[in-house]
Amino acid sequence: MGEEAARNYEFGPFRLDTGQKLLLRAGEVVPLTPKAIDTLLALVNRRGEVVEKEDLMRQVWPDTIVEEGGLAKNISLLRKALGDDADESQYIETIPKRGYRFVAVVRPVGEPKKPPFLSPKKAGLATLALAVVALVVYLIVQRGFGPQPIRSIVILPLQNLAGSDDAFTSGMTEELRTFLGTITALRRVHYPAGKYEGSEADIARQQKVDAALFGSVNREGNRVRVTVHLVQAATGEYRLNRHFEGELGGYMELQSKVAQAIVQEIQIHVKPQERARLASFRSMQPEAMDAYFQGMWFLNRRTGQDLLRAKEYFQQAIAKDPGHARSHTGLADVYALLGSMPYDLLEPKEAGKRAREMAELALRKDASLAEAHTSLGYVKLSFDWDIEGAEVELRRAIELDPSYATAHHWYAHTLIAAKRFREAEAQIRLAQESSPLSLIIGLGAGWCAYQAGDTDRAIEQYRVIIARDPLFISTHFVLGLALAQKNQLPEARASLGKAVEMSGGQLLTAVAALGWVQAKAGDRAGAQRCLRDLAAVEAHRYVPALYRAVIYQTLGDPHQARSWAEKAFEERSEYLVYARVEPLLSGLREEPWFRDLMSRHGLSR
Repeated sequence: MGEEAARNYEFGPFRLDTGQKLLLRAGEVVPLTPKAIDTLLALVNRRGEVVEKEDLMRQVWPDTIVEEGGLAKNISLLRKALGDDADESQYIETIPKRGYRFVAVVRPVGEPKKPPFLSPKKAGLATLALAVVALVVYLIVQRGFGPQPIRSIVILPLQNLAGSDDAFTSGMTEELRTFLGTITALRRVHYPAGKYEGSEADIARQQKVDAALFGSVNREGNRVRVTVHLVQAATGEYRLNRHFEGELGGYMELQSKVAQAIVQEIQIHVKPQERARLASFRSMQPEAMDAYFQGMWFLNRRTGQDLLRAKEYFQQAIAKDPGHARSHTGLADVYALLGSMPYDLLEPKEAGKRAREMAELALRKDASLAEAHTSLGYVKLSFDWDIEGAEVELRRAIELDPSYATAHHWYAHTLIAAKRFREAEAQIRLAQESSPLSLIIGLGAGWCAYQAGDTDRAIEQYRVIIARDPLFISTHFVLGLALAQKNQLPEARASLGKAVEMSGGQLLTAVAALGWVQAKAGDRAGAQRCLRDLAAVEAHRYVPALYRAVIYQTLGDPHQARSWAEKAFEERSEYLVYARVEPLLSGLREEPWFRDLMSRHGLSR
């Protein structure tokens, strides 16, 4: 029966009669004011959605201007009538600074109709239909068919009820994602923080998954309270409404309980070793946990200065809790990125050494940690130039956690280095499916298209990212590279110049690329100016030799190009692992001496 035909709704022991505007419990009328009933109706009609306070007041008092206190009074009356609790919401959840959400499972109930007159022929058909229905019911009872199992979910960011410390809330969301990553049969889609349109069930349908997981975190001192909801995409019904509370130091036990409750509800196959891992947890010092969450917060912001801050926080977390494996993987990723383009804040040999130490330490503490295998895979790719070894680690990471977007992303990079473009495209697509709104992974999708020679698609992808976040500096840099490959040199100059300006000249890879484009356009003075800018900062920070090799080669100075290229190989510049495919290096690849360098360092296979 369509919901539009329903006159009543049932939830818990209650029935809401929309025609007579009555709330009943066990057939008895629950006394409520007309405006309180109107408020309840407005919430039930949009169950599962956050109803803004202003919308509620307009619906309940359409012709009157009222204060917010009138709405709060109605909500208080409803909670009292429903036996609800603002802190233990079973029916009406408060969304701080926004409004309210009706979270209980609601069943639309229509009015009974008189049975129509059936001819003998139609009666026979009806009897047959009833027999079929009876058989279906019998099979349901005998085979135990209940709620459909959930095999895929979108994890929405937990809301911060305390109104501050977004790093803590983001960290709790990531920890929940990690715990659920234990279940290899469960496909997860990770949604980033920010405002999203539509209900949670709508988002689940958009992402083509079975359910949405969402909730809130409230931290008071050393106590933390997590509320989780699981809503079915197809029906909008709630499969889970639970609260979990505990000490901050035992947050991993808390997350374990949350994950186990979710797994129990979704009725998915869980391997014995996965169930054991879900149930295992360790305590952690609150100060170490805070430092780890802050480290992840700054790591995910992906600017050079944020990476340096992330390094400090991960070091603090390790000092306070040396046994926490993921603090080591976080620090490994920081070191690796600091030694990589476009950050270039640490010499590659030093970056690779430190990143490897941290990744291997993490694996010694937990060999089943997908993040640790991913970190080591990136080290093997970027600093060892060991494509086969990187592939082994990244495939192991994906085996442990098939929905870990970063593993798919870095595996795509590995496949690009091996010139396996179709496989790389498949991996970056899996990364996007797991984290559809990630700017970093979106950038990676454009980069994979660029490396494979599909420059038009790369440019289109980069422009989509810029439309979403014009302040994401790296996108302007890679867009400039792609435009230069199309020989759209004025546009390439503008895009690269914007990246240089936005970074205050600190994004050296953009400075170098601008010099390359100036040389390509015949502007020798502009290219020489970029070379001087690179030399000027060399006294106080690392400048990759490869950057100057590219500019000199384009200027037609083979002696300087060869000298700087040899130094780049000596430095073990991480970007040389893409020497076989990177369009920016096409001029150097034409030189026999460069191909000889590639062969001597195992990069020509």
